[in-house]
Amino acid sequence: MISNQLKSILGNRPFKIIRLYLISILCFLSFYYLETSDLLEKLLEMPLFSRFDGFDTIILYGLLKYAFLAVGICIIIFLSLILIKEKILKAR
Repeated sequence: MISNQLKSILGNRPFKIIRLYLISILCFLSFYYLETSDLLEKLLEMPLFSRFDGFDTIILYGLLKYAFLAVGICIIIFLSLILIKEKILKAR
């Protein structure tokens, strides 16, 4: 019974929209953390990641960082466009 109530609360549309916006904010915060921290320097100092002068580590770190940024931006843009489109169609 509790699980059905929880499913109905978590499954309704406004809560899904809020969750997507929170995921987007989390992606932006992750990007900001990776941009401002010295995590890359620490990873390059570790002997496990010293192979190939750290080139692989730098590439993966950059891909991860900019993937967070791209996902955060895409979620906000697509969700906002969908909501604006529905509002326009509902006004007609």
